[in-house]
Amino acid sequence: MSSPIKRWLKSKYGVVTVLFLVWMVFLDDHNIMTRYKLDLTVRQLEQEVVDNYDRLEQAKIDKVEMEQNIEKYAREKYYMHKPNEDVLIIDIQSENE
Repeated sequence: MSSPIKRWLKSKYGVVTVLFLVWMVFLDDHNIMTRYKLDLTVRQLEQEVVDNYDRLEQAKIDKVEMEQNIEKYAREKYYMHKPNEDVLIIDIQSENE
């Protein structure tokens, strides 16, 4: 006795279905691997958009801060100092590690 699966695969409908699945999974331009890679790329690009919005918001905050007190901004960001001053730079991040 042959199983129902073997009989179904021997029919023309089974053969066409198997050929269609093989074509769609491996041979088509939009196969599973291509779709996976494209979805991964889309997720990465969406994350970059979110990161760029965060950087844009930080740049807007920095701009407002700079416009309010340009001397403070120059001293903190570019380590500028007056001729009779000494500048000490303390790296807080390396102290926490």
